[in-house]
Amino acid sequence: MPTDSKERLLEKAMIVFADKGYTETSTREIARVANMNISAIAYYFGGKQGLYRAVLENIVHGVGAAVDGTIESAVAVLSDKKSTPEQAETALCDIIKALGELLYSTQLPDEAVTVFLHEYANPGEEFSTLYEGLIFPIHKIFADLIIKATAATDNATIEEITLYTFPLFASLFSFKVRKQTVLKHVKWQDYGNKEIDKLISLIIKQTRSIIALYKKETKDKADG
Repeated sequence: MPTDSKERLLEKAMIVFADKGYTETSTREIARVANMNISAIAYYFGGKQGLYRAVLENIVHGVGAAVDGTIESAVAVLSDKKSTPEQAETALCDIIKALGELLYSTQLPDEAVTVFLHEYANPGEEFSTLYEGLIFPIHKIFADLIIKATAATDNATIEEITLYTFPLFASLFSFKVRKQTVLKHVKWQDYGNKEIDKLISLIIKQTRSIIALYKKETKDKADG
């Protein structure tokens, strides 16, 4: 079926892009791995760039499908003028938990993470697909929730909080991309439920500490 052929191309293209990167990947190689005629790539996607864009869109949709419910709950907290800083902090931790469970389990293919991180570190012509569909929305909701959780109002603090979302985002990926080193260092066999809970709890603990720090700074400024 045409749909099956298109999905097969997307699946195999992600594997090849993850292995070789966008620049070094040829449509001929993708067609060979997918066991399909090279003309199918032009037919379905218009060429290599269109196929790569579709792979990135699949990654965005995959992450979105896994965390949309948690994001919607967080947006509701931010939209509700009666919601409390504590509710904002809880919503942030829920998002961290959802993203952590997605990254550290087998829900998201390793190839998807590799393609994402390569494009994130070396933005190309299709970077906007990731930025607008995934990176910016997550960074923004991280920042908005921390701002609400800390009651920060001055521009300097808000700027710092916005900058903090970058190491927070990176910390979520660190345990994924360094998985084998982590396993060897702490003598784990794999990331099971227990290990995943430990990793997520650590990131949440660090984030709560940052929130507590900014809460204190906000209070001190208000009192002083």
